[in-house]
Amino acid sequence: MKSQNNFDPVTKAQQVLWLLVPAPSMGVTMATYIAPGIIGQSFFTLTKIWLVLLPVFWRLKIEKKAIKLPK
Repeated sequence: MKSQNNFDPVTKAQQVLWLLVPAPSMGVTMATYIAPGIIGQSFFTLTKIWLVLLPVFWRLKIEKKAIKLPK
């Protein structure tokens, strides 16, 4: 049985895309149609934070690589 860290790069990319792609649509739908108001706006804000933090977490913990910023 393969370890999760031994997946090929395409499989890893597919996993992270399945976690990222629906987030903005869910945030907008929640804020606009399902629960307009403070609850919807809070959910919208959480999805925006998710869009930033998930790739950072993925890079550091799953791929075990450092984040490099250009000079």
